[in-house]
Amino acid sequence: MKRAAYIITWAAIAAVFGLGIYAMGENVSLQGLGFLFVVVIPYLGGMWALLNMHFPLSEKILSWTLILLSIVGVYLICDALFIHPDPQSSWIFIALPVFLFPIVMIAGVVAYVIQRKRMQ
Repeated sequence: MKRAAYIITWAAIAAVFGLGIYAMGENVSLQGLGFLFVVVIPYLGGMWALLNMHFPLSEKILSWTLILLSIVGVYLICDALFIHPDPQSSWIFIALPVFLFPIVMIAGVVAYVIQRKRMQ
């Protein structure tokens, strides 16, 4: 399960970078690429938390959270850029980490508490 979560999350990170560069058009800059790194921080934080989990239930909780958030995150970006294009579509790159980071943090805390109780 861990391996599937890593693969899907890395694919989502690549998709976010690719779609972000596509959304920049001809104005690709180092600042824009740095901002895209901020967008993928929730994914990287979730993968770091998953790396530190060793209890099977904790791994499943974080794995499923990362898989679902990766799919939902890429879907929201594709929806904003292609399905419902709008002048405000680029706001998804600001809103996405704001919504994903608390979910990853809550799942990480829950998985950590479960692992901590099971290890005692």
